[in-house]
Amino acid sequence: MALSFDPYSEDFDAASHIWADVAPVHQDDGPNPLCPIMYSPDYSKAMDLLRALLPRGELSIRALQLTKHLATLNASSYTVWAWRAKILSADDDHSPGGLGLKEDRLRRDLKNYQVWQHRRQILTMQLRPDLSKELAFTAEIFKDDAKNYHTWAYRAWLVSHFGITRIWNAELVFTSELIADDARNNSAWNHRWLVLFGSAWARSPGAGRYVGADLEHVVANESNFAQSHIARMPHNQSAWTYLRG
Repeated sequence: MALSFDPYSEDFDAASHIWADVAPVHQDDGPNPLCPIMYSPDYSKAMDLLRALLPRGELSIRALQLTKHLATLNASSYTVWAWRAKILSADDDHSPGGLGLKEDRLRRDLKNYQVWQHRRQILTMQLRPDLSKELAFTAEIFKDDAKNYHTWAYRAWLVSHFGITRIWNAELVFTSELIADDARNNSAWNHRWLVLFGSAWARSPGAGRYVGADLEHVVANESNFAQSHIARMPHNQSAWTYLRG
């Protein structure tokens, strides 16, 4: 099923004629709910539609637009993101547009697990994911928040999951630059260790041949790297921890 749509469309109307065949399913909290949540009317109407679509297993364009609307209203809903991913997985071409929310929207939800997990899911659906774009996207975030946990976790996943040579080499340069800017950036030190020693790809047989170095040579280089930062900042716990690692 090839989907032809604008996944970023802001237009949504629960009263539109496109929902004429759908009987909304209202939330049932029982006869005497102790503390009912006061959802906004807009959110309640949209969720009523989603509850009607889920049992039908509808993977349509209108369902996709509905999940987009709901994710904008409440980006923490696991159900909404899971259904959105299921709809996009039915797309035959798995186009990059399936990443769903615009990047400026994602920036407003940097600490939201569901948003990042959705991005991972959609990226793995693509036959030729644009990894350079993803790395550049995280690098832009680090300019404002160099220690954002969720962004680092996503970048670590990119390296570990895809394990491609050009990523491996580029990450060493990238972490060197971040550490040069802030030698106490534990996130950058940890990521460097992951790239060199911690990821499954880095530990795989023969991985060293891609960078022209065996493990002993890499350890020696990294020892010198850490010691050079210690020499400039003797009380830098990050560098000492890396050296001991």
